[in-house]
Amino acid sequence: MWYFKAGKSYIKKYKNRSISIGIGIVLGIALIVGVGSLSFSAKEQNIKQTEYELGSYFVRYGDLNDTQVNDIENIKVNGLNEDNSKSKNNNNPNISKLGLLTYYDSSTPDSDDLMNIVSVNRELLELQNTELIKGNFPKKTNEVVIEKWVLDNLEVKAEVGQKVTVDLFGRKKKETFVVSGVLKDRAREKSSGIMEIFLNRDLKKSNEKTDAYVRFEDDKNILKNIYTISDALGVDEEHMGINGMLLEAMGQLEEIDYNLIYSAIAAAIVLAIVVYGVFNISIIQRISEYGLIRAIGGKLSDIVKLLLTELLLIWLVSLPIGVAVGYLVAVLLKKVSGNVFTEIAVELSTISVPIEIIGFASVVSLLIIVFIVVLLAWKIKRISPIDEIRGNIKSSVEKKRNHKMSRKRKNNSLSYSKTIPIEIKMAMKNVLRNKSGFAITLISMCLGSVMFLASSFYSDLMKDQQKKLDEVSRVNTDFKISMIITKPMYAGYSAKDIEDIRNINGVENVDEIRSLYARMFLKENQILDKEYFKKENEGTYTKNVLGGLLVDCGNGDKILKSGVYGYNDTLLKKLDKHLAKGNVDLKEMNNEEVAIAMVPKNNGKYTVGVNIGDKLKVTFREDGISSEEYLKMTDKGGKYITKEFKIVGIVNELVDYSDYYVDDRSVNLVLSNKQFEKFSGYKNAQIVNIEMNDNANREKVAKQILAIANRTSGNVFSDLTEERMTLAAMEENKQMFINAIIGILFLISIINIVNNIKYSMVSRRAEFGIIRAVGADNKMFRKIVLSEGLMYGLYSGVISVIVALIVCWGIYSPMAEFLISPKFLVNPITFAGVFLMNVGLGALVSYLPFVEMRNISIVESIERTE
Repeated sequence: MWYFKAGKSYIKKYKNRSISIGIGIVLGIALIVGVGSLSFSAKEQNIKQTEYELGSYFVRYGDLNDTQVNDIENIKVNGLNEDNSKSKNNNNPNISKLGLLTYYDSSTPDSDDLMNIVSVNRELLELQNTELIKGNFPKKTNEVVIEKWVLDNLEVKAEVGQKVTVDLFGRKKKETFVVSGVLKDRAREKSSGIMEIFLNRDLKKSNEKTDAYVRFEDDKNILKNIYTISDALGVDEEHMGINGMLLEAMGQLEEIDYNLIYSAIAAAIVLAIVVYGVFNISIIQRISEYGLIRAIGGKLSDIVKLLLTELLLIWLVSLPIGVAVGYLVAVLLKKVSGNVFTEIAVELSTISVPIEIIGFASVVSLLIIVFIVVLLAWKIKRISPIDEIRGNIKSSVEKKRNHKMSRKRKNNSLSYSKTIPIEIKMAMKNVLRNKSGFAITLISMCLGSVMFLASSFYSDLMKDQQKKLDEVSRVNTDFKISMIITKPMYAGYSAKDIEDIRNINGVENVDEIRSLYARMFLKENQILDKEYFKKENEGTYTKNVLGGLLVDCGNGDKILKSGVYGYNDTLLKKLDKHLAKGNVDLKEMNNEEVAIAMVPKNNGKYTVGVNIGDKLKVTFREDGISSEEYLKMTDKGGKYITKEFKIVGIVNELVDYSDYYVDDRSVNLVLSNKQFEKFSGYKNAQIVNIEMNDNANREKVAKQILAIANRTSGNVFSDLTEERMTLAAMEENKQMFINAIIGILFLISIINIVNNIKYSMVSRRAEFGIIRAVGADNKMFRKIVLSEGLMYGLYSGVISVIVALIVCWGIYSPMAEFLISPKFLVNPITFAGVFLMNVGLGALVSYLPFVEMRNISIVESIERTE
């Protein structure tokens, strides 16, 4: 165990070097733990946000018969046998929540309020992110629970005991229900205007088939569990609806967590370069000692054990410090970023450090240490013991190459010796003399800066995308009023209604949207993704209500169910920011027969071939009837209006659209309101978005808007202020974690630069002592040291900026086709700041060792190892 004692002695003898290595290990571990824990917490926040918007269920099994419902209820209680057959024993049931929903009836098409009445169990409400805020779950057959916003639309007080009468379409009669409870509003249904009334399915039976919403206890093998249950029930993929966005947020749609891998690679590189760079300098300083060990009979394996012991001892001390530093910095930066970047009250999520991340950091750092020891052992093996004792670590090939390089530098130096001060020339020679050491130091310095710049670019890119997503989301306004699908297309809110809303005290902006349920004529060769439309045509709603989204007319002709919208100038300007191709010219949009096409994408590829300058022909029924026969193209005797529009812009998302008919699954056209009216003859708006002043009285404004909207039959009113604030708060909370990650990378960048330059200077204390011994005074010595520091800073700054630009493009390029109107833009202030930081730190950090060394005598400086 001599190498254990020797390792401890080396650590004590070379304190500066040991501290620098420890700092490198702490940085690597802190990077993994800090970024890993923040990424994990940000992921958890993203999951919460997705569950808030879409519900917490993993999968929906549709159209189950009574036998299948009994089977899945039994699976929840008893689990499955190994052969996926139903078990009679409690075999670790995997289903944690099972929500059941059975269609009961709906209101008649000519009703003023379009709603569905469904029978559900309690867990269905939980899985759809709602809960009782008043009253109880139905205990009688005629009792129901209803969301508050639905009661507002029905002009019924949100109180227990209120009565709601519905003219039922299927049962051909009116039925009165008693409100036993008021539910919290669901964000998705509220923003889409989908009104539902909930019965207790245990009390109110129906002959209709049932949809089962499922969440599993095990969140690691969700897809496997989904298909295991579907096989046991005999449910095909056509009748399965996977909550894809939630599973994506949970990382279940990718087998590999790439974010963790990227963090690990970055941390491993930082750790490897820093530790190797510092330890390599130490090896050069103590090479003669290793030569003596080998000369007296020691083996290379003994030196390997010595190196490994020394690094492992430092690692054991650095590991808990790195974990603690990573966690504490993450917590601190999260609080700082929250105070700096958050403008609204946010319920902060706690930062958690999964044990897997600590284990991962430990293994990665340990493997790096083993790799470094092997690399250094290979380097030592190439040098003979005699050369080691003499301190000669260069091979004969390297000697010849260096001899030629020195002659070349000598000749070249004649040309600039008169123009470059002697101090700078000495600094350049000192720095460039050991090119491999200089390169390793530079790489180590650049890594933190590159990671910081790349993460800042990614954060800015995602912020821009989130802003655009917010503009096209269903919760992009304070109040929304819209028309139900069963009303004629010409029905809607009049110019007087809109003007009255504009005049409400507290209303800041009003945008009106007009819409048509149209049909678009296409050719076979314009359909680029046939599988996409085949899958859409198989959907329950598309098949049963629309009779298909894309219809084959024979002879290569196709009819695509399509929406045509009229936007006012304000919305057209907003849409301009989302253009993938073309541009929005308001004068052209208002005066010419042109349109912007919204073309859906599938896996980043366009589904329909539409280009700028193309003309698309659409048609609709002049009388505006939107009957079931019209939607299915089985209507007869109607007169149609057909028009071609030239495409001047292409977008992937619309600022707003109707959730009825084809929503955003098909090609939609956007006209100016002026051209829409000219084309259709319809003047009323079907959707109106209202923005409120910050200091307005929300309840008062909402009541006045609802009163005006209720003048129109078929109106649906949604107050989205609370949902908008909640989603904004969640997004701010998630952004805090991202800001904290960037903060960690920034700190690591600074510490890494300081650590490398400082140790590079300190390790050459004897060399600087000789420079002073041959006549350099403090002024000249200071210039030499500062020149070296500036050279490190300048090289590091330039290389960091260049490499970061390449990395940023590498991040942007594969993502571009999936982004909304993307643009490759870097923040010049951030890049300039990092460059200046490198230069400034280079000068500052090099000056600190100078202050320390000038106070040491020349003899002591030459004699001291560090």
